[in-house]
Amino acid sequence: RAIGIITSDSITGATPAGFYAHVNSRGSYSDVADCAAASAFEILVGNANGKAWFAPKAAGGQRADTRNLLAEMTSAGYAVAEEPEAFAQAPQDQRVLGFMKKGTLDSETCLAQLTETALARLSKNEKGFFLMVECTITDGGGHGNNPELTVRGTLQVDWAVKAAVDFARKQNDTLVLVTADHETGGLTC
Repeated sequence: RAIGIITSDSITGATPAGFYAHVNSRGSYSDVADCAAASAFEILVGNANGKAWFAPKAAGGQRADTRNLLAEMTSAGYAVAEEPEAFAQAPQDQRVLGFMKKGTLDSETCLAQLTETALARLSKNEKGFFLMVECTITDGGGHGNNPELTVRGTLQVDWAVKAAVDFARKQNDTLVLVTADHETGGLTC
C-alpha cells in the first residue's frame, strides 16, 4: 500500500512519528528523522520546523552528526516541496518530502488542499493506501488558551475531513476515520 503522512506540525513531531519511528524519546528528533528517511513512505509532509533535523549543522540544520538526510532522500528519488503548489506539481513517479514554509499552513483550507493532493497521488496505487492527516493548531490553541487559534484549527480539520469524505464518496472502498488528540480545554475569553 502507498502511505502518506501530512501534519501541520513538524514531520518529526510525536503523532506523525508514531507511524514510522521507533526511538526512546519523542525529543530524539535526529533519530526520528532517520526513521522517516528509512520509512520510504510516499508522502511525508509537515511544517518547515522539521527540516532542520534532516540536515547537519554545517548545512544549516540541527543534526549533531554529519548525516544529510535531505541529500540522501533526494538521491533516493524524493522531491522536496516547501509550498502546497510544489507538492501538487511534484512528478508522480517521485515520493515527496515536504517542509511547508511559514504561512502556507495558516489558511482554513490549507490541510484540505494537501489532503486532496495526497489522495490523488496515493490512490493510484492498485493495492490501496493509508493517509494520516493531523492538525496541531487546535492543540496549540488549547494549550495556549487561544480561542482564535483553536477555532482556526477546528476549521482546518473540518475542511480536511470534507476533502477526505468527498473523495471517499466517489469510491466504494475508502474508510475515513476522524479522531481527537487529548483535551486541553478550559479556554477562557
